[in-house]
Parts: sequence; structure tokens; C-alpha cells
Amino acid sequence: MKYILLALLALCSMQTIAQDKFPETALVEACSNKLDTIPRERIPAAINKLKPLAGKNLDATLQLGWLSRNIDQFSQSNQYYTQVLNMVDKKRDINYYIIAMLEMGSNNYRLRKYKKCEQILIVVDKEFPNRSLAMYYLGLALCMQKRYDEGIKRLESIYRQKKMEEAGILLTLNYIYGEKGDYKMAIKYGEIALKKTDDYILRGSVLNNIGYSKAMLGDVKGGMEMIEESLKVYPRNSYAYLNRGRIYLKLNKKKEACKEFALADANNVVPGFSTNFIPAGTCR
Repeated sequence: MKYILLALLALCSMQTIAQDKFPETALVEACSNKLDTIPRERIPAAINKLKPLAGKNLDATLQLGWLSRNIDQFSQSNQYYTQVLNMVDKKRDINYYIIAMLEMGSNNYRLRKYKKCEQILIVVDKEFPNRSLAMYYLGLALCMQKRYDEGIKRLESIYRQKKMEEAGILLTLNYIYGEKGDYKMAIKYGEIALKKTDDYILRGSVLNNIGYSKAMLGDVKGGMEMIEESLKVYPRNSYAYLNRGRIYLKLNKKKEACKEFALADANNVVPGFSTNFIPAGTCR
């Protein structure tokens, strides 16, 4: 996300912002160089101050989309970005166009609308090739549609070309290979990732993914221990509970599995998160 943040900060400094029409407090909140540190609880107030300018002021509308996304209002965020697209001339306002399209694509990924995400980002990828964020979310969206070879090709291209922060793309490949069922490759990328980062969230996520892959390869005890270790590092990792549940399900321990799936749902902002990964009706 840091690339979008930098682009937004650049836009905020543009002279095209009409100060007399742009609420001063909201301008400070939305366009300061500490945009990424605004407390989550203060974002709704900033949104309310900017709302009168939605569809009228391009910068304000763009910021409304970004701020809405940051409080997980992805559908509302897309509405603002749609307004941005209706306001811009693609050739003249190319940066606004690219940011709005990239954000709409990533929002649809978070909403699990993977086909819609693909449709948006394939346009960006064709018109503006090698945009790392487009390649990233397009790759993920393809993988979520079980088109793993297409998706992994894009993700590995990002890794080889060093287009994103290394540990982050390694974590993604570690996760995606596990979902594909290529557990040896998942472990390979995970072990490289652990050498590249000290970030506790990344390390917790990688440990969880390696643990799941080990369990799927037959080392259930070792895998469960790694998932437990990952939860000590990152206690709110919904994917750790999900993976522990999936391991229990494979062991025909449905009661234990459903407890883990409930914990996964409780620790994820997406309603019914776990149902996207398990057979329908598993825990009725």
C-alpha cells in the first residue's frame, strides 16, 4: 500500500486544491504527511467533513475513497472511486485514473469479488503494463478463482523483478502455494521469507503457513506446533485459526475444527470469513 500512499500524498500537495472550498480541518486530516497515522476512530469525522465535496472536488473525492477503505468500507470506497472516474479525463488526469482503478480493484479483492477485481485490473495491466499493485491483486484474484498458474506467474514476476517489498511478496507466494496444494514450494518461500523480515505480523503469518503445509505433508504435530508459535507472535491471525481448523477437519475432528473456524471469523473483518475455505454446511 505504500505506493498508493505516496501517490496520494503527492496529489494532496497539488496546487489544484481550492483552499476556500476545501474544509480546513479535513484538509489537515486527509492530506497531511502523516496520513497513514490518522487514528482509525478519527477517520469517520474526516469523512463527514469531506462528504459535501464528493463528486465536486476531485482531490476530496479521491481522499473519501481512500479514507473509506481504511475503515473497511470497501463498497462505499468504490462508490467514491467511481465518482472520481466520472470526473477525470483519462489522458489529462492519468494519476487520478490509475489510483482510482487500482483501489477499486483491490477493494473488490477484499470484498471477495474476484472476477470483478480481475476485470478492473486487467484493464490497468493492459493500458499501463508492469504496475506492481495491479499485477499483485490481479495475481491474487486469479489464484482465488483457482487459476493458480496464471496468478502465480504474475506474483513470481513481481518477486523476480523486485517490484514490491521482498518479505511481503514472499509471504504471498508462501500462502498461495499452500492454497494450491504445492506444500513443498510453500515451505520453500516461507523459509526464505523468515530470513528477510523481523516484522512480527509477517513472521506470524509465515510460521502459520509453513505449519499448515507441514501438517498437510504429514507432520501434523510439527505443523500444529508452528501454528501455535505463530499465534504467540501474532495472536489475532485469523488464518492461523482457520488453518488449525482445516487440519482438525482433515483428521475428522469436526467439533474441534468448528471451534477454530469460529475463532477465525471472530478475528477477521470479513463476515463469515472461514466459509470461503471450507465445504458449505460444515459447522451447521
